[in-house]
Amino acid sequence: MLESFIRKVKKGYWTRGGVWQWDWYIHILFAKTMSFGKYPIYLGYEVPVFGDEYLDFYKEAEILERFRDFFKDSQKTKKLLIDFDEICVSANKLIVELKNQNFDSKKYIKKQEDLSLLMGSVSLVFDEIIAHGVSEISKEESVSEADIINYILKNSSETKLTESNNKLLEIYKNFQKEFEKVDFNFEELDPKIKILLVKHTENFGWISTSERGLKPWSPQSFLDQLKVLVKEKQPNKERLFIDKVSAKNKNLIDTSAKINSYDNQAADKQVELDFLFKNYLKKKMGMYYIEEITQNLIFEELIEVSKNPKKIRKYEERYNNQLRLVWPEGGSLHFYYFKDQKEFQKIQNLIKRKRSKTQEIKGTVACRGKVEGRVRIIKAYDDLKEFKKGEILVAFQTQPAYVVVMAKAAAIVTDSGGITSHAAIIAREFGIPCVVGTNNATSLLKNGDKVLVNAIDGRVTKL
Repeated sequence: MLESFIRKVKKGYWTRGGVWQWDWYIHILFAKTMSFGKYPIYLGYEVPVFGDEYLDFYKEAEILERFRDFFKDSQKTKKLLIDFDEICVSANKLIVELKNQNFDSKKYIKKQEDLSLLMGSVSLVFDEIIAHGVSEISKEESVSEADIINYILKNSSETKLTESNNKLLEIYKNFQKEFEKVDFNFEELDPKIKILLVKHTENFGWISTSERGLKPWSPQSFLDQLKVLVKEKQPNKERLFIDKVSAKNKNLIDTSAKINSYDNQAADKQVELDFLFKNYLKKKMGMYYIEEITQNLIFEELIEVSKNPKKIRKYEERYNNQLRLVWPEGGSLHFYYFKDQKEFQKIQNLIKRKRSKTQEIKGTVACRGKVEGRVRIIKAYDDLKEFKKGEILVAFQTQPAYVVVMAKAAAIVTDSGGITSHAAIIAREFGIPCVVGTNNATSLLKNGDKVLVNAIDGRVTKL
């Protein structure tokens, strides 16, 4: 089957997009039709390999054109929001069940698929539609796009990270002198404050576990975030404009905010479900649980070893073997594990990268501001170690594990994503200038470049 994949790659079936780190086990939706009511959205292909490479969506342009006027149909829009809400509500119920160690594999994977489809529809379709709508409303109502985007983000910030930050700030207000006295060092805090932070960690530590190999945040991790919040966070000033907008356009803006909110909720719920599932596996497998192997199994294999932990031995060749290829063909998924880095590189080099057709770096403003600084390219989690306070963080896209570093960035620039993206939410949370969806920042910039990030008109310029 690998030969069949190679033939398709050589014919140009796929091009290689950006790089991101994948979930801790392998389960990906390929060539799926997701349907909310009667309105299907075709996702297309992804091929994850080490680090993970994702490939172009299938017929993306045609999909966007077909859905361009989606929001003009109130019945479709209403149905979409109802379906999104049902997905999130049922995910909450499943989270409660998993916390009580009640696990149903069919229900679990179905809910993960629903959440993935919700987020996929936003990133593939609705992000673009919202951006188009913002542009049209801006022209029609003589209101700046940045003000509309800020309003949407402000009214859709129901993330677990925001909840965590707000609770941390509440603790800080009650014990401000104690925190300042020990310079936010957990070990030196009063025991009663430690108890509060440990409890906070139990409730929110899982937020950072969205990528393989990452551990839950510790109490000190939260203190590091708190230190940034109280010393560097600048409130975003909102311009009051919404009351001047026509009822029709206000409804479109509010609908965009609701979609963004459901997208944020779905991302949080998916990470928490994965975290709880991993803990369930640990308890079921006991001494046979080996994360270096389980993180390289597909979902069905994980269920197999959870029922018979000793069967983990038959997958010993997967130990720390992250060099894998997954592709759809003939109506099913095919998996291939590479023998070594050399074999992997040979296949990886066959997949052509997208080449930027322009030298201009321009995207969507997610949080306003203007700043100069040195570039730091973040391609994988390990790159975060090199990041220095005040640098410009440039990435294909950001992940929850990047938050502590993002809070120290002078500005954030991403290749992908729109106003509903993780980078946009975090940038606004910390008041950091941010430009998203440039498509080419990581390919045109390199570490150490001095740039001007103009997060007013969405341009990034080399100096």
